[in-house]
Amino acid sequence: MNRLGLLILMAGVPAAFCVACGGENAGPPQPVRQPTCGVIVPMSSISEAQKGEAMLKFGSIRDGLQAASISTKYNRDLNKLSGDINGKLDARKWAILGLNPASFDGTWYTSADFAIDYAGGGKFIITIGELNTPKYIREEVTIR
Repeated sequence: MNRLGLLILMAGVPAAFCVACGGENAGPPQPVRQPTCGVIVPMSSISEAQKGEAMLKFGSIRDGLQAASISTKYNRDLNKLSGDINGKLDARKWAILGLNPASFDGTWYTSADFAIDYAGGGKFIITIGELNTPKYIREEVTIR
């Protein structure tokens, strides 16, 4: 008797479920409408790939700054180092950083687009491109 009752119960549960949900398919999910105000809009002037290239170059320059700062010429004197590399990077400044400028010629940027400014306290500001242009990106790095 228990088996017969269990069989009837198992047959009745799916039927009850179909009645409870209306027996209709919900259809494919519909896209959610985005609000028209109060939304953070990503920077439209620079692509993700362009940002990726810039971040890779910033990391290399940060490593070059770190290596130059501990060299025997500068011996952690960041003011002396900044005096030699502030401004647009040219062949001499790239050499101080121990970097090959040709390796900074990428899809969106060239070695001539890079500049470094020292803000004090070990903070260097690396920029690519000119301010208020679509290619402009700025990164702060701290050398200790």
